[in-house]
Amino acid sequence: MIHIDKEESVEYTDELLNKIVTYHNGNASYTKTWCQKHKGAYPIYSANNLEPIAHIDTYDYDGEYLTYSKNGCAGYITIINDRFSINGDRCVMSINEEYADKLSLLYLKYYLEPIFRKNKKGRLGTFGKNEFTKLNSTMIKNLNITVPIPLASDGSYDLEKQQEIAARYKQIDEIKQGLINKIIQLTSINVVQETAEK
Repeated sequence: MIHIDKEESVEYTDELLNKIVTYHNGNASYTKTWCQKHKGAYPIYSANNLEPIAHIDTYDYDGEYLTYSKNGCAGYITIINDRFSINGDRCVMSINEEYADKLSLLYLKYYLEPIFRKNKKGRLGTFGKNEFTKLNSTMIKNLNITVPIPLASDGSYDLEKQQEIAARYKQIDEIKQGLINKIIQLTSINVVQETAEK
């Protein structure tokens, strides 16, 4: 996990996450069977952080939101910008009006995700696979997480600095993912060669 550390040259204010966001749990009635009966154009997301589980004929959210997986590989954060819905395995965190247009969702993702992952409960699988963990909104609320927000010289939230920091961490994340993909690719090649020799 990539951790955002405070920069010595930047002034920050610590704000409670519970004050910044409102938690919206997904609709547990959005099962695979329900989705089959309501096929449409709008994605519905579950615990998977990469792909929707189905497309249905309605949506509950319209816009850009922080979302995180509550079950499975719990605590991973995905930013979704779409008309979409979520089921009971995912949670949406909407930014409260007081903070609207003042905070970078990407900055919040990189700051919060390591904290969420550290506080998940449950069983980890071998080599990071078959993980069965959970992290619901009550568990997060009880952590009373504070978020360091960079300040501009006039004391307002410095959105540009948040975006700058987030972009730097995104680049690190992409490099890390590229290396992981390369390792997987090289490992797969070795397995194929060994099989061919036999």
